[in-house]
Amino acid sequence: MKRSSITTKGFTLVETMIAIAILMLAILGPLTIAAAGLRNSLYAKDEITAYYLAQEGIEYVRAIRDWNYFDNNSSWLDGLTACIDSPGNQHGCAIDGYTWIMSGDANVVECSSASCNEGVLYLTANEDYTHESSGNTVSRFKRYIKIDLANLSTPDDVKVTSTVVWTTPGGGTRTFPLSVVISNIYKDLII
Repeated sequence: MKRSSITTKGFTLVETMIAIAILMLAILGPLTIAAAGLRNSLYAKDEITAYYLAQEGIEYVRAIRDWNYFDNNSSWLDGLTACIDSPGNQHGCAIDGYTWIMSGDANVVECSSASCNEGVLYLTANEDYTHESSGNTVSRFKRYIKIDLANLSTPDDVKVTSTVVWTTPGGGTRTFPLSVVISNIYKDLII
C-alpha cells in the first residue's frame, strides 16, 4: 500500500507581511492627498472670508464719505478721524457697519493698541459679522481700518487700508491687507 503525499500550498508569514505593506502604501498615498486638499480648502475659505471682510471695511469708509456729502457735513472725512494714521494713532480704527445698518450709528472706534480688542468680529445668528459682542459668537477674525493722508497727489485723496487678521486652525496668525485710494469725489459738485 502506497501512501500519498499531500502537499499544501499557501502564503508564508513573510509573504503576507509584504502584501500588507504594499497595500498600506497604496492606500496611504491617496489619503495623504485628500487630507492636503481638505486643509487647503479650509485655508482658501479663510482667505476668501478675509478678502470680503477687508473689502467691506473699505466700503464702510466710502459709505461714510457719501453720507457726509448728503448730510451736508463740513468735511468728507467727518466721523472717520479715529481711523486717520498719526503718531498718536498708528493702529487705526474699527468700523462696525452692521450696527450702522441696523441703528444708523456708524460706530467708529479708535484702536489704542496693536491688539485692539475693538477689532474683534463676532458672528450673529444670521452668520453676519459685527463688532457687537452681546448675544453673538466670537469669530477668528479681526478687522482694522487705517486712513493715510500722506504721500498722495492731492488733499482730496486718502489711502484706506483695511487689514483682516485671523488665527488658523493650527494656531498660526494670518494677515490680509487691502488698500485703495479714495477721493473726495463730491468736492466739485454744485447742486
